[in-house]
Amino acid sequence: MLCRDCKNPVPDLALVCPACVQKRNAEAVYQQQLIFLISVVKGRYALKTAVIGRVRHIWMFGERVTRTWCGDDITRAHKRGVLAWDELEKHDVCSKCRIEVRAAAQEAVAA
Repeated sequence: MLCRDCKNPVPDLALVCPACVQKRNAEAVYQQQLIFLISVVKGRYALKTAVIGRVRHIWMFGERVTRTWCGDDITRAHKRGVLAWDELEKHDVCSKCRIEVRAAAQEAVAA
């Protein structure tokens, strides 16, 4: 059977297309980020960070989200911290995380 949305084959025992579910999940997580980023920009919340290797990454918000804005996975072994929005440029943060979180914050504030 083919998925009517993306035209990919759906496994025989699956009820829904795995690719479409993964895409919708990623979109939902991103929309959740926008809600929290408004509060971060206003100074109510701080950004969560995790050190992976020697680089400080910005952790995405969510109860079961264990990803950074650049796509790295976070485990319990990584050192964690927080960072205020106005300190984002002052610290050594992953450049891709910084770019992605700034773009999402602009989108959130503009909406």
